[in-house]
Amino acid sequence: MPEHDFSALYVHYPSIIAQMGEVFTSHKFILELARQHQDLYVDALYAYRDSLREGRPVPFQIVHGILAKHLLNSPN
Repeated sequence: MPEHDFSALYVHYPSIIAQMGEVFTSHKFILELARQHQDLYVDALYAYRDSLREGRPVPFQIVHGILAKHLLNSPN
């Protein structure tokens, strides 16, 4: 699996979290992160463009999993 430097996206976590309601899902968070930072999000997806699971491309699953895991570990 390729490695991608997600730090350019992670730096935006605090501002996105601050915009979310008190309770939100990782899915809603990732959608907002992707909306506000489309270029960085697309770069991450592109890095995993050749990733396969059971012969099918899964760049969204991999990137979203990485972003959600980092969100879970976020102190905010």
